[in-house]
Amino acid sequence: MSPAPAATPAAAPSPVERLERALQALTAYAVPLMLAALTLLAVWRWPQDLDDGKSAPALPLRTMFADEARDAASVLPALRGLPPAPARDTRLSEQPLWVLIETPPELRDRPGHVLDFPSRHATSMQCWDAATLQPLGAVDRMRGPMASGALRPSRAGFVLELPAWPEAVVCQTRFTGPGRLTVHALPAAAVEQAERRFHRNAGWLDGGLLMLAVFTLVAGLINRERNYLIFAAWLVINQRMAALSAGWDYQWLGYLVPTDWLVPLRRLTLALYSTATVVLFRYLFEADLVRVGLLRPVRWVLVACVPVLLAALVLPYRWFLPIIWSATGLGVLVLGYALLMMLVRTRSRVAMWYAAAMGIALAASVYEVIAAAAGLKGLLASFNSVTAALASSLLASLAIAEQFRLEHEQRLALQAELQHTFDFIPIGLFTLDAQGRFLSANPAMHTLLQRPLELEGQRWDAIFPAADWTKLSGGAEPGQTVEFETGLAGADGGGQRFLVRAARAGDTIEGTLQDITDRVRAHEHLQFLADHDPLTKVLNRRGVEACLSRGLQRLRRGKPLAVAYLDLDRFKLINDLYGHPAGDAVLQQVCERVQAPLASHMYLGRVGGDEFLIVMLDTALHRAETVCRDILLRLGSEPYSVGDRAF
Repeated sequence: MSPAPAATPAAAPSPVERLERALQALTAYAVPLMLAALTLLAVWRWPQDLDDGKSAPALPLRTMFADEARDAASVLPALRGLPPAPARDTRLSEQPLWVLIETPPELRDRPGHVLDFPSRHATSMQCWDAATLQPLGAVDRMRGPMASGALRPSRAGFVLELPAWPEAVVCQTRFTGPGRLTVHALPAAAVEQAERRFHRNAGWLDGGLLMLAVFTLVAGLINRERNYLIFAAWLVINQRMAALSAGWDYQWLGYLVPTDWLVPLRRLTLALYSTATVVLFRYLFEADLVRVGLLRPVRWVLVACVPVLLAALVLPYRWFLPIIWSATGLGVLVLGYALLMMLVRTRSRVAMWYAAAMGIALAASVYEVIAAAAGLKGLLASFNSVTAALASSLLASLAIAEQFRLEHEQRLALQAELQHTFDFIPIGLFTLDAQGRFLSANPAMHTLLQRPLELEGQRWDAIFPAADWTKLSGGAEPGQTVEFETGLAGADGGGQRFLVRAARAGDTIEGTLQDITDRVRAHEHLQFLADHDPLTKVLNRRGVEACLSRGLQRLRRGKPLAVAYLDLDRFKLINDLYGHPAGDAVLQQVCERVQAPLASHMYLGRVGGDEFLIVMLDTALHRAETVCRDILLRLGSEPYSVGDRAF
């Protein structure tokens, strides 16, 4: 084996290549780092474009639930006798809630102030002057976005704006879900800024999550990855959950949702969010769940999502919320335990990222439940729906990215293993295009053909017979394997025999080439021994019988046939005096001399120890006599030499 050539040192990069690498590093690393640093500086030191401002204290309220038949005049005496409170929780009640608000002096004395009702669960409101019962305005989200009078929708709630304020205002409100009523006296400019901030946050959430969902969806469709599609659906539902939490779920991409769709969509959003979270968890961690033995409990949680979905379709909102809260609590316990076991046993980074994402999402959900049940609305004021949705989606994206990074590394390892097998397997592997050009060939292919192949230029029919390419191109149908034998002539005249197996794969043909020369030669040798004498290589009795059978068939068709019998006299003496090796050598020389004058249609066969039969097909008698005389002349013309002896 010749030594491997020394490795050629890599050429120094040109100035253009250095510039390209520098720009690549700038774009890939420096720019993201600068943007991150700039963002931190902006959050820490720069003023906001839309300042959150100082939240005004809630005004004292006198509230009570009343029947549908009650009007403002009938509830006012009862309201005036109730103690004031800064807020009122509905506790899922859908009865009309009456509220008496005594307007503060700053509202009456300073122009440009409004009453802000920020509850996102409020669906309708009507207000009157408490002294004169003069209507001040009305708005009903369930009947459309139109408002009348001085009352109008603002963000997720309502705003009452009057040129002159009475001493007290009485309002009737209706809620769906765990509503909380508070009222604030704010400058109109502050409300306008809050509305701008509200719509900006909605744009951030819609644009960020939906763009990420569309990207994930397209990537999933292109790569045919089921988890990508599940994650894209989860992102969209997460966006609707955040919109529901923030109070802008009444619109979709700037289009108003029909009012009779709003409540059913809220129920369905809650049910689908729980279901999509469990589905994503189950399929993202399928292998890890099997490893820790918790796949079955997670499957039962997934089955439990079916009645939750049915409940979302048929139950009223106030009855559905306890069901979804109970189901969420059960799911949190099971999935949380499974996640903890995966973190402890597998220490998976995918599980860590997913745990962080679900922790934020579940914290937001639990906060909603606690706030609705215990009236702790100000517990986590800075933890709003936008930050929770974006943070959980980002962390879930990191979990998905980590999962596919691991799968990518597994694919690379598998490709390396396949490449190693491709390089060292002793069977030739090749790929041809539709025109029969070699696209790839492993080292064994080059070795078997004893020549280097010029990939993307060398044609199959330039090496093998043209008929073989016809078998490959015409016979290799999708899903079917073509198998045939072919050969190459060698320089020594012996040649090589190959077994070809191939199948069509799209626009290419994938195949294998196996050297079967030794097997073919062994098979041919066995076939030869079946009809020939192993010592003299002439026909044996079986071969003579087959030759005579062909001759007799031709004789019946009018073709001549001649048969001659040859017996060697005193041949037994050679075996007795000099041994069988000497006799065998004489027999071989006899057969060589007898076959010398025979034509291609004449056959010599050994039918006994020293007895032979000559079958001459298509040979007339006079021609056969001439051949026999020539044979006798050759047999007796020269002695037979065996070693230093001659006979």
